[in-house]
Amino acid sequence: MSFVYRPTEAQPRLIHDDDQILVVDKPEGLLSVPGRGEDRADCLIARLRVAFPTVLLVHRLDLDTSGVMVFALTPHAQRHLSRQFETRGVRKSYVARVWGRVEGRTGTVDQPLMVDWPNRPRQMIHPEGRPAQTDWRVIRADDGPQFIKSSTASPAALAPSGPLTARTSPGRAPPSETGG
Repeated sequence: MSFVYRPTEAQPRLIHDDDQILVVDKPEGLLSVPGRGEDRADCLIARLRVAFPTVLLVHRLDLDTSGVMVFALTPHAQRHLSRQFETRGVRKSYVARVWGRVEGRTGTVDQPLMVDWPNRPRQMIHPEGRPAQTDWRVIRADDGPQFIKSSTASPAALAPSGPLTARTSPGRAPPSETGG
């Protein structure tokens, strides 16, 4: 079965805008940038471009990840913001809701990732994938879902934890593959 993109109808929430940057809350279920094909054209940057024609990408969040994103409105701002992400000057924190029981209170997932081509943009754990590490800790556990948090300086999108690698994280694979 291949991946079918059904973008959310939820709209991004504007948190801040000035003459240099936009800060928005991206809803889950929406690509940050267009995917390949007309069926994947609806994305956050396209929706923002309606009101902010000069919007420029600085970083991404995965399709299934909601959260704060920063966009530039000028090439100068894009260069400076991108440099901060590249040099890990931006600290990111991720929280994931996980059903079932997670063994232990903290841990590291160290599994290689690659694109799951039939289900792109999904990732999967694969022995020939790129090295990827994620540290995690449980921040709340009760009879319902557990909440797992990570906080790192690495510029990668993930859940259920924080990436140690720069571009990919085992948290981008389904929790069943990562032992979650």
